[in-house]
Amino acid sequence: MTACVAAVPAEAVPGAVELNVVRATQLVAESLVAGADVVLFPEAS
Repeated sequence: MTACVAAVPAEAVPGAVELNVVRATQLVAESLVAGADVVLFPEAS
């Protein structure tokens, strides 16, 4: 079994929780459409 992993750089805006969630959701959706099985946000670690 193989998996496609997307490492997505996303710059969060401090204090803008709703904006950050919307942006992260958009990035996950784009990654899944592009064929990713797993989406990682390295800056969140």
